[in-house]
Amino acid sequence: MEKSRLQAYMNLIRELLLCPSGEEWEILRANGELVDAQLIELMEKVAIRAEEKGAEGTVAFLRDLGKRLAATINQNNQDEDSESPSDYLRLVETLLHCESGLEPEILREHKDLIDTRLVMTLRQVAGILAEIGEGNASVYLHSIADPLAEALENASSDAIAPAYLDLLGELLRVTANTQGDKKAVYDILKQHLAYLDMGFVQALDDWATATIFSSKPHIAYLIAEDIVNFSLLVLDFPEGDRKCNVEIAIAGFESALRAFRRDRNPEKWAEVQVHIGDAYQQRLLGERGINLEVAIECYRASLEIYEADTYPQECAQIHSLLSNVYENRIHGDKTDNLQIAIAYLRSAWEILTLLHTVASKNTGDRIQE
Repeated sequence: MEKSRLQAYMNLIRELLLCPSGEEWEILRANGELVDAQLIELMEKVAIRAEEKGAEGTVAFLRDLGKRLAATINQNNQDEDSESPSDYLRLVETLLHCESGLEPEILREHKDLIDTRLVMTLRQVAGILAEIGEGNASVYLHSIADPLAEALENASSDAIAPAYLDLLGELLRVTANTQGDKKAVYDILKQHLAYLDMGFVQALDDWATATIFSSKPHIAYLIAEDIVNFSLLVLDFPEGDRKCNVEIAIAGFESALRAFRRDRNPEKWAEVQVHIGDAYQQRLLGERGINLEVAIECYRASLEIYEADTYPQECAQIHSLLSNVYENRIHGDKTDNLQIAIAYLRSAWEILTLLHTVASKNTGDRIQE
């Protein structure tokens, strides 16, 4: 080893040992050309000397850091034909320093790097950050890695097809920019009918899972709103494969529930439950009887929020929808189902009548005043 390079390694190790807690990873990134097997070997030699002197803290720090770096280097060397390890590290660094809310766009711009190696790199860097006291940064990277790993595991291939991602991105941008203008969205759908298939369903589910879970809550909320608005449009889209259109809508609605939590966004949660119920009533795949049971459960779930005294209009609408489902229900006794359907319809009528009476009384009181 050249004397100058040896000195550079030793200077780097000394800088790592003396720097303020939390700056170690910044130093390693700034000296990326020195992060290799020889650095790890020298770190171990320094650790041995520190061990002889009883400096247990130094020993633990160097060996833990060396182990993390070795794991990264070994994994990156397994496939010389794939993207450079530095590409993954640069992406991780970009995510660490980006403005809050830009994570989804950054991941989309680097979709060629979204694979199991990125997940591993995110987790390894998170581990290093945790070891050097950067707990918040470590948790942040895990919040990106975990949903990505889930999405990759559930995907039918190692990566989402770029054509689906491009189309999905365009559709959601237009939906957001036009506030869900039907003509604008339908014009795009008509040009890409061949892509409205089960592959698009999977792409939407995978992308939404990864993006919503890796975004800050307020950003995830906005993304979910766009997904719901798009799903409502595609549910009513008159062209293409009808059964796939419904599946796309269901995937969109269900993914939105990852952002609209019942405890934090009860009204949105209930609204999406109603949309899912509507979609399952129209679903062409699966057993018809089971689809209707899912619709019933979704409508009933929404009534946990849409109670008659606080949301009379919504409650009446859902009772009317339940009446329709029970009228067509396949499971259960037909006579019982019809009686339940009549009861729900009567309830809807009573709620609306009371609402109209109260509204008329309030109008009359204002006139008298």
